[in-house]
Amino acid sequence: MPRSPKYTNSLLSQIRAYYGLSQHALAEYLGIALSQVSHLEAGRRQPSLAVLDALAPLTQHMTAPQAPPDPDATPPAGPLDAAPLEARRRHCRWRAANLRRELEPLAAQATVAARWAGALPGLLAGLPPADPLTPPAPDASPAGRAAYQQWFRRVWLEAQAPALSPEALAH
Repeated sequence: MPRSPKYTNSLLSQIRAYYGLSQHALAEYLGIALSQVSHLEAGRRQPSLAVLDALAPLTQHMTAPQAPPDPDATPPAGPLDAAPLEARRRHCRWRAANLRRELEPLAAQATVAARWAGALPGLLAGLPPADPLTPPAPDASPAGRAAYQQWFRRVWLEAQAPALSPEALAH
């Protein structure tokens, strides 16, 4: 008789559910054995620093589930004191002024970035065509292994991510 599956709330199971990945696809992305993914997902082993580093880009884009509102929260009886609200309003105005000052250099950076984005197609057209499916030259050094892993993850992610239409991006 087959054993009933144990459902866990581990980081790997959350990532697999969020991105709709199979254990095999996640093992391929992480560069580890399928059995290792199974052990990590079940909580029988802890992920190494290399696995956590590889998972970091995926976890950064995951949204946290929203907590439901507390139905037992009732407003206090009697008149409310306006002083804490006024202090909060002053703090919010002060923070908004600081954020406006921080925004000015960011707007200038965005303008420069937009200029570079406009020039990029012309710059890329002047380069010889590169085959994105050709891996970098084999190199046993840590930098060479890192370049290969970065290339593999980019190729793997491009193969996994479906192209979005402009309408889908607008929503």
